[in-house]
Amino acid sequence: MTAIRDGRDTVRDLRAELSARSGMDELREKIVDHFGHRAALLKFDTARERIGRMPHELAAGLGARDRAALNRVIGIFTRLSLNEPGIDQLRVLHNLYTRRLAALAGHETEIRRILGEHGRHPYQRLGLAPGTRVSALRHEAGRRQCWWAVHWMSESLHGPEREAAGTMLRAYEYLLHELGQ
Repeated sequence: MTAIRDGRDTVRDLRAELSARSGMDELREKIVDHFGHRAALLKFDTARERIGRMPHELAAGLGARDRAALNRVIGIFTRLSLNEPGIDQLRVLHNLYTRRLAALAGHETEIRRILGEHGRHPYQRLGLAPGTRVSALRHEAGRRQCWWAVHWMSESLHGPEREAAGTMLRAYEYLLHELGQ
């Protein structure tokens, strides 16, 4: 009622006011920020999975020429996925959220953070304050990279936990590269 008294009398104005007051605008912004930068990656991963299933689903109905074309497409998607770190990062996040990383308990926050769940800026991925000097960012990234390298090389981790440790190691390597080291 306050919105109407304040002069908002069109459906559009009322909708905008209610959306802002209810927190929906803020929620929408958070969702877009969280998933938006991964939208293309999620689409690519879905397409890669579908294309990967095609030989099994279409095996009986394909001729030699069509089979060769499908194999070329599968090869292209496989090469692209091997060169895209985001695919491994998505798998780690999936394993984290489905509780398949028991051996890494206690590191969930760091995993989410370095993989961009709390923002994409280097200081956010390292859990540091805005305005932190690049030298301090490099130091912290190098320190964490060493920690993950030791754990990955120790061979004390197996299966998804070992894959996650390798992905974390590479995430810090990418961050260090981004920071100019």
